[in-house]
Amino acid sequence: MYYYKLKELKEQSGKVITYRLGELDNECISEYYGENGEIALSLETTEEKANAWAQMQELELTPLSEAEFKEFVQGTEQGKAIWELTKKQREKELNAQITTLREVRFNVDEVAMDRFNRLICLANAKYNQAILSGVSAQEASAIYQTRIQWKSADNEFVEISIQDMCELLENGMRQMQVLWERVG
Repeated sequence: MYYYKLKELKEQSGKVITYRLGELDNECISEYYGENGEIALSLETTEEKANAWAQMQELELTPLSEAEFKEFVQGTEQGKAIWELTKKQREKELNAQITTLREVRFNVDEVAMDRFNRLICLANAKYNQAILSGVSAQEASAIYQTRIQWKSADNEFVEISIQDMCELLENGMRQMQVLWERVG
């Protein structure tokens, strides 16, 4: 993505702003209107095509960094609407996260991860109690091999260990991180 801001448009007030498309089509150009009549543009194309497009315009354009563009867009009505849609999409994807452990699919949405976390915290407390009572670390770590029945993403009960839950929680956190980095 390449970003530009149109220079002062006060003298353009009321005029229709047109662009020369060159090798670009309308679908790759998005406009965002600021409160003071400013316009920011995003171009979804190659750097070469974006530079060629910018040079052929009659309007004076200022290149924007991605951070400058995001800051501008967040203050626009379009940006606020897009952010709301983005949050809804992110929530939908977060609630549908699934990971696989030994060919069994498990939900790793936020609710499932909270449940894993509660059992892992309980196991950690039991481990610490065992250590404090004089049990060796090796013996105390047996708590993590405790097996319980858990419902898979396919609605079947399977037996998994606390250690398995740690792995599922870690996989879910990785998926969540990728989603947050991609969507915001």
